[in-house]
Amino acid sequence: MSIKNFLLDKSVFVGTNESELCNFVRSHPIILPETLFYECYTSSELSNKKFLKRLYRLLKAGAYATYQLMQIIADEGKNLSPCTCIIDYSETNNLRETPFREERTIGKAEIDETKNDRSKIAQGMKKLALKIAQKLTNNPDYLKEIRSLNLNRKERFQKWIEIADKNDIHDLASKSLRKCVIEPKRFCLSTDWISWHYMRVIYAIALEYSYLKITATCPQNEFAEHDFMDIEYIIFLSKSESLLTGDAKLRELAEAAYPNKEVFKNVQDISG
Repeated sequence: MSIKNFLLDKSVFVGTNESELCNFVRSHPIILPETLFYECYTSSELSNKKFLKRLYRLLKAGAYATYQLMQIIADEGKNLSPCTCIIDYSETNNLRETPFREERTIGKAEIDETKNDRSKIAQGMKKLALKIAQKLTNNPDYLKEIRSLNLNRKERFQKWIEIADKNDIHDLASKSLRKCVIEPKRFCLSTDWISWHYMRVIYAIALEYSYLKITATCPQNEFAEHDFMDIEYIIFLSKSESLLTGDAKLRELAEAAYPNKEVFKNVQDISG
C-alpha cells in the first residue's frame, strides 16, 4: 500500500496540540501549503510567534513546504508545461537548516506587497462572480432554475463543479491569465495543469456567490482575502492525495471538487 501525503490547513494546524502534530509529522508525509505560511505572517489569529515556531518545528520534524500557488501558475504560463510537484524541496531544506528568529523573518514591505497581490486576485474573482450573476440574471429560464434549487451547500458545490467541468477551461484560463502566458494555445491543456484546477475551482466558487446573490440568501456576501486562501488549499489538493481540515465549508468544496481524494477532519481520524 502506497504512503499517502496530507495537506495541512490552518484549522488543524491551530486546533491540534503541537506535540501531537509533530509526532504525526514524523510518521506521515505532511505538506504545509505556502498559504499557511502567509497566514501565519499576516493573520491576526496567527500573529502570535508560537505559531511561527510551530511551523519551524513541523518542518524540522519532516514536513514539506510548497511553492507559492501563483508562482506555479506563472511558471506554467512561461514554460508552457504543467507543474509536476508542488513541494519546494530547496526552500524546505533552507527553512529546516535556518534557526527560528524571534524577530520578524519577513519584512513589512514584502508582506504588504503579497497582501496587495492577493487582494487584486480576490477582486478579480469578485468581478468574475458578478459577471456570471449578471449573465444568469439575463437568462429567465436559467434564473428560474437557480431559484428553484433546494440543495444544501455540499450539493450546490457538486453542481457548480459539474457546470465548471462543462466549460472550456483552457479558453477561460488563456483569457483570464493571459498576462503570464507567452503562448495561449499551448497553455492549460488538461487536468495535469495547476492552472486548470485554479480556473475550475474559481469558476465553481463564483457560481456559489452568484447563487447567494440571485437568491438573496446572503446579498451582502462578497469575496474576501480568506476566500482566495481557502481556494488555494483546494487547488493544492489537485497535486496531493489527502487534505486535513476542520473547516466544514472547505471540506465540502474539497469533496465536491475531488471526490476521489480523502478529506479528514483531524489527525485522530487517520489510523497508523
